[in-house]
Amino acid sequence: MSAPAKSVERPYRAAPEIARLEQQWWDENAPLVAKVWELHDEVSRVARWRYLQRARHFFATGHDDAHVVELGCGSGWVGQSICGRGLRITGTDFSASQIALARENAARRGLGAFTHYQVATSGVWPSLDRAGTGILIHAFLHHLDGAELDAFFDMLHRNVAPGTQIWIYEPAFHPDPPAGPAADPFAYRAATTIVAHMSKLYRRLDLIDTDTRDRFAALFARANDAGWHLSPKEVPFQLEAFDRELARHVAVTQSYWATALVIGWVFETNLIRSSVLRLLAAQTVVRLLAQLDGRLVRDDAFMRRNCTAPNYGFRVWEGSLRDAR
Repeated sequence: MSAPAKSVERPYRAAPEIARLEQQWWDENAPLVAKVWELHDEVSRVARWRYLQRARHFFATGHDDAHVVELGCGSGWVGQSICGRGLRITGTDFSASQIALARENAARRGLGAFTHYQVATSGVWPSLDRAGTGILIHAFLHHLDGAELDAFFDMLHRNVAPGTQIWIYEPAFHPDPPAGPAADPFAYRAATTIVAHMSKLYRRLDLIDTDTRDRFAALFARANDAGWHLSPKEVPFQLEAFDRELARHVAVTQSYWATALVIGWVFETNLIRSSVLRLLAAQTVVRLLAQLDGRLVRDDAFMRRNCTAPNYGFRVWEGSLRDAR
């Protein structure tokens, strides 16, 4: 029996069973997903450098001491990638364990002076009154159903001043494939060849954490069999529909594809057990793959074809909160 099709429609209100499964899924799999999604610092810095530096520039330009609130911050790695002298982060999340981890990570990275973390409870984000410069949202909104998304933006309008900067990074796709065949560009062919050869080399030399690789493969297979993108509730955004919805709340000044395939391409490199070899691979293989991915996100024809449901890429929206009146 074939696997059910992955959902491309966001329900206005998720069924209680799906909400329960989502909570259970995260309770069981959060540490494993963190290993794969967050990446080791040295790998993440190279793979995500392009769009994270744009985020820092977006918030810091014109401010001597920018202060940004990160909603749904998880373990804090996104804000900690852009904070420092001239830019402070206040992170908040509903998970107390994630907030504890964010504080530990900030201390480990020597960023305690530039970060502050609070637990959000009962639908209240306690840090929004501190949103002096802007709001940072990184791959959080696509976990919400339609009713939760409406409530989220209503909450922003109630608690955040119009004109406050907002930076959003979320998975997105086009609903329909483009007409006619198209050849894969050189950057895609080169990257997939590199990944295939490196994967063979890693296996031959027994360099990677195969337990994490195999556990994640099993998790992905389980999601595929259930018709989930990964966790039960998450659904990437249909690009055109999300553009329209977002325009009701945010005056978008710029929108662009941030990453296409690089996070998947560096999956095994991130699992290299030796920190020295992993750093070397990050500065060579990952750097090259990030450059190739950077070429792909600027190729409109490729992104239009590659980011057609159920495939997706990650896109950024920059702008400011509208006046809700």
